[in-house]
Amino acid sequence: MAEQGVTYIGLDLPPVISEISDIIPSLISGEKQNLVRFCPADATNGESLEKALEDVKGSICINTEGLLMYLNDSEANSFLDNIRKLLSIHGGCWITADFEVMPEHNRILSAIHPGESSHDTSRILKEKADVGAEHNKLMVRYGNENEDIKRTEAILKEHGLKAERIRIAGYLADTKSFASLTKEQQDAVLKAVEDIAFWKIVSVGSAESSTETANSFTIHTEFKDGELWLSLTGRLDSLTAPQLLAKYEEQRESGDIRKVRIDCHSLDYISSSGLRVLLIMQKGCKEGVSLTGANEVVSDILIQGGFSDSLDIE
Repeated sequence: MAEQGVTYIGLDLPPVISEISDIIPSLISGEKQNLVRFCPADATNGESLEKALEDVKGSICINTEGLLMYLNDSEANSFLDNIRKLLSIHGGCWITADFEVMPEHNRILSAIHPGESSHDTSRILKEKADVGAEHNKLMVRYGNENEDIKRTEAILKEHGLKAERIRIAGYLADTKSFASLTKEQQDAVLKAVEDIAFWKIVSVGSAESSTETANSFTIHTEFKDGELWLSLTGRLDSLTAPQLLAKYEEQRESGDIRKVRIDCHSLDYISSSGLRVLLIMQKGCKEGVSLTGANEVVSDILIQGGFSDSLDIE
């Protein structure tokens, strides 16, 4: 993108950004390096996305790759609202192949390796999701394409977004991986993906004022009688979860933690990254983790993540 004179902004979790922000620019010719920058962001945190684009002029093209299948329904809804707002502010579109990645993966592998055991993409993703995230309603399932595509389009419409499906078959011939196949395999792949598409999505709704709170994330800690008491304020997401984990590990180094008690009265939101920290603490304490005062949003996310049975939620 930089070599074509297009500004590129890479958004990802802080650990990823810290790894690639010094590596990628070195691959770009000197005069084009200023067109590329990387910013830590959380897809469910609209404030972090807007901050990354605050100096952008003109329309934008948002691309997501390998993101949507790791969001639960609550996170997916937040993400769609954030996408719509960014497109309403800046103009442009969102392009992704994520919706149909499961049937695409299954159909391509089955075409190249006919007769082999089922290529279950859903199972592979579930094995990689360490907080037990389930398939969200945006994802198109293999064998249920027609039904799921209509459902996904309806969900996008509810969030002020309109989709155009662009079939991938007409673009495969230009890819190096496709060229490496035999003629027989190429024909089989083209037939297998003739109805598979990536999606070009635009906003059809006006920008609304953000409903997110402006509260910065804070942690108040107290340790007594082997119990770590935590009071959380704001959003516990991929940008702030490392702070909570650091507090826990710091206390664990200085003394044995028998139980963690978390006051959630001022906690506005928790993402899968926050759930992951709860899981780490749950496994590391003899008497586990208890939460009090969770609002409806946080409670629903805990239930969706399967934590209502493993955590003590009052």
